Amino acid sequence: MASGKLHHRIKIQKRNHSLDMYGQRQDSWEDYLSVRANVRPVSGMEKLASMSVAATLTHTILVRYRKEFRFPLKVASMRVVFDERVLDIDSVRNLEERNRWAVLNCVEGSVDGN
Repeated sequence: MASGKLHHRIKIQKRNHSLDMYGQRQDSWEDYLSVRANVRPVSGMEKLASMSVAATLTHTILVRYRKEFRFPLKVASMRVVFDERVLDIDSVRNLEERNRWAVLNCVEGSVDGN
């Protein structure tokens, strides 16, 4: 994969937990990484093939591998912001297990709306 294919800029955000003045938990999102990526919508055939794994998979995002993507990645506490769209990270694959490229399997739309 040539790095010239990384023609999108995405932000990876982490969920931040804090307590408000009443001791209630407040969740917010903070920017964690800004990286170049190749964002690709998943085709209808790919969705059909992935139904047993993730029936709602909508995008795959190719990025350069980073140590932050090592197992165990808490994907429930991370998401991608692409333009003004929110993509929840379903899983991360270390492409060819060579620590060069990572594929983020994503679902469009934030579960909690934040």
